[in-house]
Amino acid sequence: MHIQRPLIQSIVEELLGKGICPSTGISAARTNWVMEELTKTRIF
Repeated sequence: MHIQRPLIQSIVEELLGKGICPSTGISAARTNWVMEELTKTRIF
């Protein structure tokens, strides 16, 4: 099973009106900000 399958499934179920996805645009934006902060100083 793919690591993101449960999240993808919950998104699909919400879009189909069969469930509620715990992830929101707000939580995604917060996660994106954290990831950006963590990778700012990394030298490739």
